[in-house]
Amino acid sequence: MGRRRITLVWILQFLLLSACSRVGGTPTEGPPSYDLRVTEPAASPTPPPTTTPIPPTNTPEPTPIVPSLKVKAQTLVEDGQLTIDSVTTPDDSWVIIYRDMDGEPGDILGYQAVAAGENARVDVSIPPREATPTLIAQLHIDAGVHGELEYPGPDSPFKDGRDVVAETFQVDLQLATPAIDVTDQIIAIDGLITVEEVFTLQPGWLVIHNKENDKIGQSLGQAPLQSGQNSEVVIPIRWRVASTELLAVLYQDKEQPGGFDPSVDLPILDRAEPVVAEFNVVLPPDIFVYDQQLHEGKISIDRVITDGPGWVAAYYDDGGQPGLIIGFALLEDGVNEQVEVELLETAVTPRLFLILHEDTGNEGEFDFPVADLPVVYEGQLLTPAVVQTNSGNYLITKDQSPIEQNTISVPLVVADLDTWLVIYNLDEKEEPDEIIGQTWLPAGIHRDIQVAINPGSKPGTLLAILHQDSGNLNQFDFPDGADVPLLRNLVPIQSPFTLIKSQDPVQPIP
Repeated sequence: MGRRRITLVWILQFLLLSACSRVGGTPTEGPPSYDLRVTEPAASPTPPPTTTPIPPTNTPEPTPIVPSLKVKAQTLVEDGQLTIDSVTTPDDSWVIIYRDMDGEPGDILGYQAVAAGENARVDVSIPPREATPTLIAQLHIDAGVHGELEYPGPDSPFKDGRDVVAETFQVDLQLATPAIDVTDQIIAIDGLITVEEVFTLQPGWLVIHNKENDKIGQSLGQAPLQSGQNSEVVIPIRWRVASTELLAVLYQDKEQPGGFDPSVDLPILDRAEPVVAEFNVVLPPDIFVYDQQLHEGKISIDRVITDGPGWVAAYYDDGGQPGLIIGFALLEDGVNEQVEVELLETAVTPRLFLILHEDTGNEGEFDFPVADLPVVYEGQLLTPAVVQTNSGNYLITKDQSPIEQNTISVPLVVADLDTWLVIYNLDEKEEPDEIIGQTWLPAGIHRDIQVAINPGSKPGTLLAILHQDSGNLNQFDFPDGADVPLLRNLVPIQSPFTLIKSQDPVQPIP
């Protein structure tokens, strides 16, 4: 209790002194003052850092883009538009449409660039008439010049692992169909063929070809076509080199100077195949023969056409008119090629007459004059063909493009001794220069001789020359040997021809 009284007294004194100071009185000395401020506690020492590192937060990796494309079966019409449903690619790429060749990509028909990422409904334009019923869509990376398709080249097929990213799909070809309607017919001496109806979607040409080993062979004639329906198309053909099985083929018209050019005006394709119609013809009776010397007592007739079985008879020259028959050969119906006629050599004259006869007597027996009379055509006897038997050596060439393995063809060589057929380049003065090929020929008649020429021989005029084989047999001894050119009237026996730019090979019939 006493301590509380002392404290209370001190407090009262403190209040009294404070009041005196406010009214200006002189304070009296009192007990000492005290600092009543609250002091901050001393800071705790900072603990040392932990020695074990704290692992960083992992950054999530993006999901890799798997290249893919999806395309469904669809209809293809004249505008040639196809739609790829979706394309996903990690890089800028190309979608390429290929023809389907037995399950493998064939020719490229069209392509479209696609950006990295997901692409929906990618449209690709293709030439509709070159499409096959099955097509292949394939993804290629744009690895070369950006935005420029370089394939074959750096823009190679995209692969997912080892597999090419590709889809095969069906197309329903809803196209107006080019068509040719032609019937079998008899060809007269004027060589005119009539094709009843031709429908084409573009201006073009209708070309008549021989059918050769189930392929489109030698062309015989052509006529222009307008776009749309063409009726009663008349085409003159070279019937003397025609076969009895012919093909009518539709071609484009690129409208270049000079009319039809098969190296530019290519066949029109429908469903990736040329438009072709087959038909048969009966050709006028005819004999085609080259002048030649007798070889082993025979002459060879290149081509004889007859309507039905028949005979070709050789007559000696009796004052400019056919005399007696000195040889004959049996003919089959149609085209007969390289017909050999054995002759009575003692009766051979420098000029012989060849006449067609029927086979109306005993079949397979030459019964003239009782039967097997000379052929009458269009109410008249045929004019006899003439062959000179003292023509000497000669050759015939033709303009051409090189065939397989740098080889050219010479249609005919007639020689009465063993010879060399030699092919020359020409110099600036159009004179024989470098020898680029040669082949050996025995005495006789030779057709379609194949001569290998130097690889890389350039287009231009070449010269074929006959050389005698006077040195070592079957060894070409020239210019340092005896195998010099054969001469007629002191002039080499030769024939120029033009080596032209290579063309596409003949096409199979669809």
